[in-house]
Amino acid sequence: LEDIKQMVDEDFQNKCIEATLRGVCKTLGVTYNVKENIFKVRVLSDNLNIRTNAGLIYPKIGEVHKGSAYTIIDERNGFGKLKSGIGWISMNEAYVEKL
Repeated sequence: LEDIKQMVDEDFQNKCIEATLRGVCKTLGVTYNVKENIFKVRVLSDNLNIRTNAGLIYPKIGEVHKGSAYTIIDERNGFGKLKSGIGWISMNEAYVEKL
């Protein structure tokens, strides 16, 4: 059951796709370039939930607080992935501002 859960996990799927692309490019002798969209945000909300994945359906695992700045390394479904890897926060303009 755990193997099945991992296989349907979007992060796991993305890692598999990237590994496959890197392998194909290496075999063909070409460079695999990933466009990275890394940026910082400042929290505007008093308490903003950190979630296990990009969506309101995923469990809350912590909070970030007003005035704090964080680096976002990925964006999906209106959520940003924290560089620390701990989880995802909403990118709603009411809750965060891009720096």
